[in-house]
Amino acid sequence: METSKQKTPDFFSREVERERTFFFQEPTPIDGLTVICGGREHCAEDYTIDRKTFPYVGLELVASGQGNLCLNGVSYDLSPGSLFLYGPGIPHQIRTHPQQRLTKLFVDFEGPQALSILRTHGLQIPGFYRLSANAGAIDIFDRLIDSGAEDIPQSPRLCRLLLETLIMLASTHQTPLGEASSQGYETYERCRDFILNHHRRLKQADEVARACHVDPAYLSRLFRRFAHESPYRFLQKEKMKSAALSLVRQGKLVKEVADEFGFPDPYHFTRSFKRVHGVSPDAYRRNHGEPIQQ
Repeated sequence: METSKQKTPDFFSREVERERTFFFQEPTPIDGLTVICGGREHCAEDYTIDRKTFPYVGLELVASGQGNLCLNGVSYDLSPGSLFLYGPGIPHQIRTHPQQRLTKLFVDFEGPQALSILRTHGLQIPGFYRLSANAGAIDIFDRLIDSGAEDIPQSPRLCRLLLETLIMLASTHQTPLGEASSQGYETYERCRDFILNHHRRLKQADEVARACHVDPAYLSRLFRRFAHESPYRFLQKEKMKSAALSLVRQGKLVKEVADEFGFPDPYHFTRSFKRVHGVSPDAYRRNHGEPIQQ
């Protein structure tokens, strides 16, 4: 867990597996907008937020996983690219899917220009949006979080500039909510569900395309449009999520798990595991359970 500025506010969730956050104890107003805090959260399976109000304007973006949002009494499904806003007087509840846990980014801010800037770019509070291509937004969000966590004199101004850039990107990359029911999205959901149900035995995205009777290039476009990543990357992430459970909860050997998920040897499995989880299977097991047997 990495948290800047030592003290953290009570509204930061503790139901996270890991996080990188920052909090300005003495926030600096810049041109009518004040960034208070922000971060990236990898939610635990019991992650739940249930607030009747919030002291600041909150903007959140889902990077991966699935979940549910109830915003001012209206329910939305959360998936990669979901962006939402809440603030004072806006009740909101956020829950993660226990198997497809959310990873999301957030920034909280206030100031006399906050609502005006949002309205200028076609956003409102409360508001729920889907981004058609949020890779740029995620990059900007991560730079905002890094700038806040850096704790240098320029941090407040950098965060303010990056926040407005993020708002502009959100405005220009929106997908109409009605598009979620389009034929393209239905095809994407069918292919996504096939991966979720069969990822243990699948090795390549072409296998998904053949099984779902979809052209491989079209499959790639669908995943980049709706999941904001390639189908192969999505497949690998799902394989490694399940592999982590096999290692920790079932106590299987690395060699056994590698074989179970179609890897030729533990070396190739370990490389893929580290690309997704950021640590080796051995380090992951040390953080979550007993030492791994090789």
